[in-house]
Amino acid sequence: MADTLDQDVTALKDWLSGAWRYLADTSLTSFDRREIRNYMKDADIALRAGLNRMAAARPEAERVVLALQLPFLSGSESMGNHDSEIVDADSVD
Repeated sequence: MADTLDQDVTALKDWLSGAWRYLADTSLTSFDRREIRNYMKDADIALRAGLNRMAAARPEAERVVLALQLPFLSGSESMGNHDSEIVDADSVD
């Protein structure tokens, strides 16, 4: 089942990528664009469901490791731990 699910997710990703490129075609009518966007919404819903099933199928040990890594990803080097000064409006001439 995992192989089939993985293949389905890959196929949906590929289809959506191609659909975005096809949507850029200037010869499409507004009806065609609307229909493609509707199919893209359906494909996106199916892709999200597949990704959720893949995440749920992971062993518990892998999910715990991922949860433990989250605090390390929450900080941003651009927001802290750097040597720049904070400048407010009163200090600018």
